[in-house]
Amino acid sequence: MSYIKPALVCIATNGFQHLWMSCIDSHKRYADRYGFDYKLITTNEYPELTPHWSKVRVCINFLSEGHDVLLIDSDAYVRATTPRFTDLLRTDSEHDIFIVNGWSGRPNSGVVVFRGGKNCTALRFLEECLSNRNKEIPEEDKVTEYGENGHFIHFLKQDQFSTKTRILDDRWNKIKPPARPDDFIIHYTGPMRPRGGAMDGCDPFFGRTNTHHSTYFSDRIGREYYRIRWVIVKVANRIPILAKFINLIGRFLIRRADISLAGTAYSAPGAIWKCECALALLEHPTTLIVRQLLTPGDVVVDGGAHIGYLTRQFARAVGSTGRVIAIEAHPENAACLRSNVQSLPVTVVENAITQENQDVYLHTGGGHSNHSLVELPHIHTTSFAVQGRRLDDILSSLDVTSVDLLKLDIEGFEIDGLRSLGPYLSEGRIRYMLIEISPDIMKQRDIGVDAISSFLYEHGFILREIRDDHTIGPRGFVNTQATQNYIAANESGWTYLLNRINIYRK
Repeated sequence: MSYIKPALVCIATNGFQHLWMSCIDSHKRYADRYGFDYKLITTNEYPELTPHWSKVRVCINFLSEGHDVLLIDSDAYVRATTPRFTDLLRTDSEHDIFIVNGWSGRPNSGVVVFRGGKNCTALRFLEECLSNRNKEIPEEDKVTEYGENGHFIHFLKQDQFSTKTRILDDRWNKIKPPARPDDFIIHYTGPMRPRGGAMDGCDPFFGRTNTHHSTYFSDRIGREYYRIRWVIVKVANRIPILAKFINLIGRFLIRRADISLAGTAYSAPGAIWKCECALALLEHPTTLIVRQLLTPGDVVVDGGAHIGYLTRQFARAVGSTGRVIAIEAHPENAACLRSNVQSLPVTVVENAITQENQDVYLHTGGGHSNHSLVELPHIHTTSFAVQGRRLDDILSSLDVTSVDLLKLDIEGFEIDGLRSLGPYLSEGRIRYMLIEISPDIMKQRDIGVDAISSFLYEHGFILREIRDDHTIGPRGFVNTQATQNYIAANESGWTYLLNRINIYRK
């Protein structure tokens, strides 16, 4: 009798193949390690079925051919210590279905082991679920309107299936935080997908970028500060008098710092950011990455430069032989930007970044850093026209042929900025990108965050999050719950950057 390979089956459509690239990579490593087949569904093979039911159909095909199957969601990370799922089948011949109860206390279909063979209960169970997919199930069993999980919950209650089902411990499908070192599969759904929570697949970064002791110690201070920053912000938000006091300290420090604020940027009520700006702690994880990435002579484009805080960091990193193009749409911010970079190799362009060259309305209000081409009624109070230009038009007019780092922080219009790069992107003339992604603002435009990751992936770039705990997030993952900065690079670019980070960590 010939050996029939066990198989992993996963569906990742509608951009999930890019958002959960790190998890999918872990599936592939697991399958390779034990010699399993891996079936990744990125396009629906059965148009008459929704993608979730399509993966059930694929499982049925594998089971009927005799394959044992691990059905796994694209957002489930398989750790290197995970044993063969076939060990469950080998050591327990009484059961054909192995599943874990999720955070709701009901079976979760994100990670399920099925015993293969035409006479096995697992095959009959999936066929029963599939044939009844359009039938209403009790309210107590429902999970989503479109998925298979509710039907799994419902039909597993039947004696013919429940007696052949074993509930596994949660190491096989860890959904409730915190994750433990001995967990096998971490499933980033529900409460396991928190804002800024720990994730597998991250790379830590920290180290001095040169031997200058002041830089080294300021980086150490920045790292330690970010460990407690969330506590300071939370307390300041709850105690108004403390926020006012911190704001006064921030104004005092700004007056004595070498960066100036003007108008709304100076009078804005936000307390913490002024102190951070004056002490060079603002966006410390991002600035540390930038200093490790850039070298003298590099060309940087700062799209959405604001008052020039990051622009100055870029200019100092590239030195007198380098070049920085700073683009800012708001006149008041642009004036302050010019003042802050007047002694540095920076060209200021006062335009909005748009997909087409045309006048657009800039909506303002609610502070100095919330100006956007996307109107947010709960924030914006006034609007005025500004000139919008494509990035390829701006760059070509300044004789820029290639860019080492493109930064985009344009409040929900980042996808438009990317689409306006034209030949700079299609011809590979961009080396790295630093992009702020604001899920809430993009949602106002009916655009998902996967639009950015998918667009970049199509052009050879992989996104990774710059996290507040001084780690680089998993490959492709985009936080849908919080505004965050991301680095994008191609495979060779990531190899180069991670090698530099590893050098600094030694």
